[in-house]
Amino acid sequence: MHKVPVISREEMLGLGSRLKAKNIIVSTRADKWESTDEYENAISKLPMFHPKRIILLSSVSVYGDNKLPRNEDAELVPVTKYGRSKVFEEQVLLRNNPESCELSILRISNVFGHRFFDDFVNHVFLSAKMNDSVRLIDQGRTTRNFIWLKDLVNILFKLLNFNKLPKYLNVGCSTSINLQSLILEIELILEKRITIEETNGYLDIAANSIIDTRQMNKLLNYKNTEIALALQNYFSENPDLASSS
Repeated sequence: MHKVPVISREEMLGLGSRLKAKNIIVSTRADKWESTDEYENAISKLPMFHPKRIILLSSVSVYGDNKLPRNEDAELVPVTKYGRSKVFEEQVLLRNNPESCELSILRISNVFGHRFFDDFVNHVFLSAKMNDSVRLIDQGRTTRNFIWLKDLVNILFKLLNFNKLPKYLNVGCSTSINLQSLILEIELILEKRITIEETNGYLDIAANSIIDTRQMNKLLNYKNTEIALALQNYFSENPDLASSS
């Protein structure tokens, strides 16, 4: 597994102009900051590092319920709080990025593969552990592209070796899966039945999130891990994810 240095935003800002960076990867949650002004003020200080390139880890949630599959030219019409915050992040970077610095925005599909993520895969594992039902809309026919965290890291390191990146790039597994089928894969791993509860409640998700990854596939010679194998590997590394409580 690749290792990269990680510093807090206070440490980063304290370093000031003493550092020069070839690449800065921005991975944030604007909706978690105290205010939009505070967030923009911090982002506006990134040019002090004189980076050659800034790469923003955005999300396919910026597309909302747009026409499928969504390519990089699709209109941004987010329907969730998270999606709207990611559009805001893109706008802030675009406003504050100097002309001398290349900006590349990666719109990443649903990432899983870390036990502390608040994502759908962990939600299913936790529900199985607690013998709770999984709440779904439309009987689990909601369809998404997923990507295993290890694949995402490998893709990022490949992209860092490119001298020039597209301004916008969809990043994710080329094949999509509906949530009911994903739950079935997890049931096979756990050898345990998971109850699905149909809900009409608002779950703050896009109805479907299917992306066009042709630009990524053309740029990179990388084959994503099939989701069934990725789920098996993730669980094998963290068997207590769904152990009895």
